[in-house]
Amino acid sequence: MGFMLKKPRQFKREIERGDQFDVTCYPAAASPPSPFPFDPSANPSTVLSD
Repeated sequence: MGFMLKKPRQFKREIERGDQFDVTCYPAAASPPSPFPFDPSANPSTVLSD
């Protein structure tokens, strides 16, 4: 699992660039700073209107 080797600074750069990365690299208690369309907790209306 290569994402475990990444530094937080690298995550920040990926978010700033808008790159897609596995949301599972975040702890369950932490929420990713960027909205994920497939995340029902972040965008319930998107999931329901699918």
